[in-house]
Amino acid sequence: MVIRGVLFDRDGVLLEPNDETYDHFVQWLASYGPTPSQVLRELRRMSDDQLAKVRDLEIVSPEAEKQYWIAAAQALLDNLGISPKGPTPQEIAVLWPHYRFLKPVRGVARVLRELRGQGLILGVLSNTLPSLRDSLAYHGLDLSFQHFFASSRLGVAKPDPRAYEMAVAQMGLMLSEVIYVGNNPHHVEAARRLGMPAYSVQPQGLPESHDGRYLLWQLEDLLPLVS
Repeated sequence: MVIRGVLFDRDGVLLEPNDETYDHFVQWLASYGPTPSQVLRELRRMSDDQLAKVRDLEIVSPEAEKQYWIAAAQALLDNLGISPKGPTPQEIAVLWPHYRFLKPVRGVARVLRELRGQGLILGVLSNTLPSLRDSLAYHGLDLSFQHFFASSRLGVAKPDPRAYEMAVAQMGLMLSEVIYVGNNPHHVEAARRLGMPAYSVQPQGLPESHDGRYLLWQLEDLLPLVS
């Protein structure tokens, strides 16, 4: 079957954590009184809460997400004991959006440019909040994609087969015509069971020796698979 499209996960494939920005945020909050270790503890708690809400598909609209981040920022300030003279939750939500703490994976812009140059249909399928497209736009990557599928908007999350089926159907393609690229082995395996060619991006990974399944050392290793 000819490959006509590629469906990417976002985290760990297109974007990765930006530790430098995270450190700057910790020091910024610490400048208002709490210790860095206290800030880190509250940020971990905040991250766990976000992951739970993503998992449970609780935030289904951009407005609900906006309200969530303001409430989360207010809770962060309260738990850290930062006075009203410090930043407001609205300032934190605007100045420090969650996707500011991500950065493009090395080589991603070139890979996307070459894939689009081959006429492939590109999409992103991610277990995430409604701001999926905004997160890619922030890093200048959104125009490379024709389709954006956030689990919060689909109403179903990977590895549920319906997530892949709904995304591929909206791309106007068949499952066997779309490569899925992720970094979660369970999500990659779910795509394979549906008949999708599926690959896992794992730094320092090695090609598997059976069933035509591969671990990609880096995103650039995808290009020979579609040429």
